[in-house]
Parts: sequence; C-alpha cells; structure tokens
Amino acid sequence: VFHAVSAYCNAGFDLLGRGDSLCSLAGEPLVNLVIMVLIICGGLGFLVWDDMLTHGLRFRCWRLHSKMAASVTVSLFAGGALAFYFLEADHAFAGAPGPVRGLMAAFQSVTARTAGFASVDQASLSQGGVLLMLLLMFVGAASGSTGGGVKVNTFAVLLLGVRARIRRQDDVNVFRRRLDEADIHKAYSTAGMSLTGALAGCMVLCVQGVDLTDALYETVSAMS
Repeated sequence: VFHAVSAYCNAGFDLLGRGDSLCSLAGEPLVNLVIMVLIICGGLGFLVWDDMLTHGLRFRCWRLHSKMAASVTVSLFAGGALAFYFLEADHAFAGAPGPVRGLMAAFQSVTARTAGFASVDQASLSQGGVLLMLLLMFVGAASGSTGGGVKVNTFAVLLLGVRARIRRQDDVNVFRRRLDEADIHKAYSTAGMSLTGALAGCMVLCVQGVDLTDALYETVSAMS
C-alpha cells in the first residue's frame, strides 16, 4: 500500500531499508511495471483522466490540455527509454541481459520525470545518461498532476513557439487550435524562472566544493 501511494504521488519514498531504492528489484517485471504504471497515472494529471473516463479513447473529444499532456508524455517516455537503453549499455546497465536492460531503461525514463525511485545506481550513469536525466527531470509531469517539473504542457508550448518562429509564423497552433499569446509568455516565464533557480542553486553548491555535474543533478532534482 505504501509503495502504491508513493508511486502514484510521484514521491519516490520506499520502505525497503537497503538505501538503494528499487535497485535490488531491477529484474522483477511485476514490481517495476506496477510502479511505472502508477507513476504515469499520477503524472498524467486529473484532467486527462477525466477526459479518459468521459470520452474513453476518443482522442478528438479530449481537451487541448489532455491531448498535449498525453502526446508529450508518450513521446518523452518512448524517446527516453530508447536513449537510456543505448546510452547505459556499457555503464549503468552493463552485464544485464537484453530484456532486463529494456525494463531498466523504461523504468529510468519514467522515474526521471519527478518520481524519484531508482532501479539502478544513479552514480553509475554515463555523462549522456546524466544529461538526459537532467532534461527529463526539468520537464517533469503534466499540469494538474502529482508530479513536478516545469510540466510537459509548458515544454510543448516552448517547442511549438520555437517551431512557429523558425517558420516565421505569427500564430502558434496545435491540434487545429491557436494558443493564446499570454499562455506562451507564461510558458517562457515558468521555464526561465525554473532554470534561473536551478542555476543559482548549482552555483551555491559549486562554491561549497561540489562537482558541477553533481550540483546540477541535485539542484534540478530538488526543484523538480
């Protein structure tokens, strides 16, 4: 019960008493899959689940918020899992058979987005894996969810805004809807404040003698 609640709330607390989170259970499919599903359920947010319960899988009937949250969540999960699978093959996942490595990569991609559980020693991650963790932690979960971060909706708006500027378009459109200019400014402000806060915290830790990579990891993890 404790771990189910902790996973759904993206809290990351465990009672295993070993100090290594879920590392000793990295090869257990049932435990990992249940925890992953609960993390995703909590991270999608209550508006998305309201749309799912009301309209089922009729994606066209969902709110714009739900469409963006679900689409970006799936993309980040798939892209993150694939990247971790290859980045950590000779590092954090070294020696693990293919299926177990796939499970570990999927779990790492899910838990990075503010859940806090770990099925591998985070200190053993490659530099590329640490950078990927930073990006996923910074983005976080969906708005109105149990997760943190700047939110996947904010991240989506930022990317859409950049795409519109590259194409020299005045309007930012997604799913045949035009985004309000105020929402775009809010997204930039949110990301800017979060990044500034993380860099300021990182600077303080670095002054105290903490390694730059470790300082970045800890500050982004704390904020998100």
